[in-house]
Amino acid sequence: MSYEHENREPEAPPKPLCGALPPQNADFRGLAEDYLLSRDLDPELAFSINGWYPAEIEGIPRLVIPATSANRENRYWQARDISGGALKRWESPHGVSRGDALVMTWPAVSLSGANKSPVVCVEGPMDALAASGEGCLAIAFMGVTPPPEVISFAVQLIGPSRALLVMDADQPKAMVALLEEFSAARVRSALVTPYPFKDLAEADRRSRRAILAGYGVSS
Repeated sequence: MSYEHENREPEAPPKPLCGALPPQNADFRGLAEDYLLSRDLDPELAFSINGWYPAEIEGIPRLVIPATSANRENRYWQARDISGGALKRWESPHGVSRGDALVMTWPAVSLSGANKSPVVCVEGPMDALAASGEGCLAIAFMGVTPPPEVISFAVQLIGPSRALLVMDADQPKAMVALLEEFSAARVRSALVTPYPFKDLAEADRRSRRAILAGYGVSS
């Protein structure tokens, strides 16, 4: 007789999804605008087109970036410190499952036709907003090693379009691994470096345009 089952640790219950976004605090709107402008990013594209907004989270002014999920009940988010004084630049909801959540950003004007731009895939939301400022639909994975369900959801969102993976300069292996995942899923993909910048958001507008221009992006 085996007693192996008696020594097993009980499985932890699955974490719930995030059910709500942080409340908005309009008092920090100007601070959020200044932060975005300091990075050569468009505040109106962030606020009006993509639904980003300022909030106070545990006493810290932050810019809340709602995520996108296949499950409408999943209200996952990330929030960037805009005060310059927080120990953690980024905050996310605690004690919940991320599920398949990722950040998707939209351009002010969608491009169409034969020269339709690729979907730009990046690590962080600011890089995604930078890409959308150049006319691209963009996906941010919120990390360099997204879980399989996030990659699968991204593949669904990209669909028949092309994907342009813009790596962080300090994480080339991670983006190469994503390129392999996309290739296995039959997504037409290309990999590009933002050199000499660390990432797309660090580059100025002119340089972003130059980085993307060789891959069918024309803003």
